[in-house]
Amino acid sequence: MNYERFNKSHYDFLKGVWTKYGWKACPLSFLPKIGYVAFEDKFIGAMFMYAHGGSVSMVDWAVANPEATKEQRAEAMRGCFDRLVELARGMDCTFIYSVTAVPAYMNLLKSFGMKEAERNMTSFVMSLNNEDMSFLD
Repeated sequence: MNYERFNKSHYDFLKGVWTKYGWKACPLSFLPKIGYVAFEDKFIGAMFMYAHGGSVSMVDWAVANPEATKEQRAEAMRGCFDRLVELARGMDCTFIYSVTAVPAYMNLLKSFGMKEAERNMTSFVMSLNNEDMSFLD
């Protein structure tokens, strides 16, 4: 599996995967600046991280290509996660946080050593520059 830091040239791969799931694409400007993508003959997956050095990092926007095998998807998510953990440690973050309602992703996060922290919550977001957030509908 090959891993690369996310850059704008990877965005079309992400849009293609979101489309395969029937989701609206998240705008590039909404994604965290820190992310990894995994490739193996094709785009396998990506994972991103919001981070504030010396404090917290939040793993988010993880997505895997449904056309990849289950093993490829798991390896891609693990590889991206491990790389983000190392970046967070290098920024002196004290913990990593993530949220999801997807049982398979919950199990994946637990397999990475994450502990369940909250239940039955709803996340909220607000654009600070009037960006269209209709992709969340």
